[in-house]
Amino acid sequence: MSDHTNCKYLVESAQAGSQPPKLKYHAGGIWRESTTDTYMNCYNPSTGEVIALAPQCTSAEVEEIIARHGLEEWKACLLTNEFHRHLGIYSLIGAKMGTRARELLQAPFDTLEVISLAGNKPPLSCLNDGLQVSTGASLGRGMITISENEKQPQPGAMFTFQKHKLTLKLKKKIVDQVKSDIQAAVNKFGGLNQAYFAHVRQLSIEYWLKLDRKEIFEINWGP
Repeated sequence: MSDHTNCKYLVESAQAGSQPPKLKYHAGGIWRESTTDTYMNCYNPSTGEVIALAPQCTSAEVEEIIARHGLEEWKACLLTNEFHRHLGIYSLIGAKMGTRARELLQAPFDTLEVISLAGNKPPLSCLNDGLQVSTGASLGRGMITISENEKQPQPGAMFTFQKHKLTLKLKKKIVDQVKSDIQAAVNKFGGLNQAYFAHVRQLSIEYWLKLDRKEIFEINWGP
């Protein structure tokens, strides 16, 4: 991913122990200063510490962001962030995947049965949170299950709506990039610490905005 200016600033501030920085927002391929006066706390989920302040963008700014990927994906990704407790790459990809599946199957919310191929081990299993939020197929309702037949878990899922079946898998070049970015973050920051989560948060925003859900998945119809 290019343009890590916002991320670099946040990481350096976290390492220096200064006051939480105010973040920019990303739209149209560039980082922008919001005109808002209202900011939200961003927390490190492992410590509860405030690591940054995110802008509550103005109505005009939000409309510009929504125009890129549409209202359904916007809602799914925002709710996934709340459900997952922090911005994560795989959870947002799961939200994009569930949104795309509903489009292809023309399935209303709460009508899909989902089998996740992502397993139960983070960070890959974080995909499952995005799938639940974007489709309404929750564990509590028994509409999503985790496949136990996968020798090698992968970022993908099988979707069933009425008699129609669909499998979506993240394309290999994107899988390789995500793995590389996450491993680089682990190597640089040493694991689940404040600087690591600041870096992953910023990477997640970049992936969210740059990845087009209509282009990033392999699509297979049928069993």
